[in-house]
Amino acid sequence: RSMMVSPNEINTGVAKRLSMENEDDGDNDDNDEELPFDQSLASNSSCESSTDDNSEESADDYEGDLFDLLPDDVLGKVLFSGYVDTLGLIKSLSCVSKRTQKVAKETVKMLDLRGCKHITPGIMGSIVTRFENVSTINLNYCTQFSGSHLLKMVPWSNTLQELHLRGSAVQDGEFQNFLTAVEKQINGPSHLKVLDLSAIAKEGKLRIQDCDVIQISNSCPNLKWLRLGFCSGVTNFSIKSLGRLRFLNTLDLSLCTISSESCETLSTMETLKSLDISATRVGDAGIRNLFQVTSESPNSVAASDLAAYATSPSSNNRPNKHIKYESRLEVLRMQFNNDFSADTLRLIVSRAPMLKKLDLSHCTGLQKDESKASLRALKRNGTVIVDEYGASGIAVSSPHSVSRRRSDSFETL
Repeated sequence: RSMMVSPNEINTGVAKRLSMENEDDGDNDDNDEELPFDQSLASNSSCESSTDDNSEESADDYEGDLFDLLPDDVLGKVLFSGYVDTLGLIKSLSCVSKRTQKVAKETVKMLDLRGCKHITPGIMGSIVTRFENVSTINLNYCTQFSGSHLLKMVPWSNTLQELHLRGSAVQDGEFQNFLTAVEKQINGPSHLKVLDLSAIAKEGKLRIQDCDVIQISNSCPNLKWLRLGFCSGVTNFSIKSLGRLRFLNTLDLSLCTISSESCETLSTMETLKSLDISATRVGDAGIRNLFQVTSESPNSVAASDLAAYATSPSSNNRPNKHIKYESRLEVLRMQFNNDFSADTLRLIVSRAPMLKKLDLSHCTGLQKDESKASLRALKRNGTVIVDEYGASGIAVSSPHSVSRRRSDSFETL
């Protein structure tokens, strides 16, 4: 782990610490200007003390640990950088000085414990007591993590903003109970902004269901990023409640039990920028609902206009008098869907001018000849087309332009 602290910051911190100790011995200086470490020591050694010569200190004369000279904020950056990623490091804190424990408790804000399969509720409670300002915790694929572990995290209610539980063992209703406890703890809604509950499912048992999603919509009004992929217990019934999330910009509904009905709600979410509806029953009808197009609407886009829009190289020549709505979507994933037609692609071209990435992997139902014009139009607009099995017949962009990593929230585009 790289140290996110500069040498000048260390020098300045050591100089401050030394000057504070000298002030206690009566060796005060009217000049408040901060000097680099070397200059500060030289200045101290040349000054005449009003008490005795033993009150003057230098780095060579200091017999203790150099870390003792660092202020708490600098020491926190040197040791942790606000980040802890192993249970071993957490356990080792019991063997260090009380000051180091205090610094860790106040400065560590991110815990990455993904893949730890032996976290018990007791261990989780110990972790919570050792770090009081945690805002992000990643517990992805901690297969023993359940509702009893979640309740141990209630003391973090005031600071916790990102929670990653992909592949954990949280049961139906347990996350709902956790959010209820959080609201009682802080006497208000949760501060969560990022929540990953994807892949919380087990054969023969649905672990995340509609009641949990409805509780999330009611208790997490500030949510910006929500992953529910592989949660087959999530249906159209609870998707309607997601319309309350006014700040939501990333939503993963892959492999959820949803249909075109859910897209009516999704179309009203103006802040939504990334949507994953892979392996669902959305189909052509869902895409029309997503972009607010109905066959009965007099403002619906005519097929001839869509074809002209897709093939026209200039936006000035594209017919737009029939276009009623333009989506703000930047990322749209539709993998493993064979119910999408070339007309759907033409609709996406006309209604999603801000689209940066379109994932059509395993969409074998697309006809190459019919979809080529629409896909070329998307590529001209700068959209990255992901098509692993070549169903579209269009060459994809280089892999490095397809995804990018966000280290502050473990998010991928």
